[in-house]
Amino acid sequence: MGGIAQPPLRGGWNYTSFVVEGAELADGDVSPNAFTHAVTPGYVDAAGISLLRGRDLLDSDSAEGTPEVALVNDLFTERFWPGEDPIGKRFRFPYMEDSWIEIVGVTESTKQRQVTDETEAEIFYPYERWSEFYGRITWVVRGHANASGLMATAQAEIRDLDPNQALYDVMTMRQAVSESVWGARFFTTLLWIFGAIALLLSATGIYGLVSYSVSQRRHEIGIRMAMGANTANVLGMVVRHGILLAGLGALIGFAGSAALGQLLASELYGVDPLDPITYSLVAGLLALVAIAASLVPAARATRVDPLVALRDE
Repeated sequence: MGGIAQPPLRGGWNYTSFVVEGAELADGDVSPNAFTHAVTPGYVDAAGISLLRGRDLLDSDSAEGTPEVALVNDLFTERFWPGEDPIGKRFRFPYMEDSWIEIVGVTESTKQRQVTDETEAEIFYPYERWSEFYGRITWVVRGHANASGLMATAQAEIRDLDPNQALYDVMTMRQAVSESVWGARFFTTLLWIFGAIALLLSATGIYGLVSYSVSQRRHEIGIRMAMGANTANVLGMVVRHGILLAGLGALIGFAGSAALGQLLASELYGVDPLDPITYSLVAGLLALVAIAASLVPAARATRVDPLVALRDE
């Protein structure tokens, strides 16, 4: 179990500038920034964050008179000490003047605001040293028991320690992640609905165009069948026409989506706006829709009587 002042994905975070020892800024340069977290010992393990190097924070790190220490993530170290051992390196916040903070451990990078964000530099420092600046703390409990049972047990233990303590926002990490992406999920649902409607309209349009084409080509189909064309030949001709119409529409649609894809990039997670696999799947789906929409007119075309078609003409 461990605590953090402002938990990730819950709308609260600190984004603070810092100064690295020995890294002088040139005129006009802007100080680097990092997400800063006030945490208790044990938080990194409770949150499932891997400690890549060094040690975790200890209770003794908050004792009066001890040096200032902190954990940083791997992105922080790669930026300032690539290929070097960052343990023992120091940095400070601008308001600390000559008081430096020593790095004692390196963690993996995590998401803070949204799961779709890029990872950034992070700093974890002892909560007890900065508790006067924070009005709350979020406790993170990790276990192998049922989630609801674990939460009930944790709440009971806290109430036993302090019955007057206010408990709120009690949830699993899965729920926290779900709430953080509700906007993107709602947007995605709307896209699914609009996409289904567009697909239905496409199928209806292809069916109408192919049906009209068959009625206009009755004379041609009659001649082909009189000259020996069989059912498979007529079916293939009509279905190919439907696929051609769908293919032309798909090309226009792909060109439009490629041009507008960057507008949707912020709403996508783990998928590139120009992902070739996605485009291939969409093309395959459109081909199936075109074939299905063309089958009824194609079947009708195979029933054209050559004598009737020629006489009507």
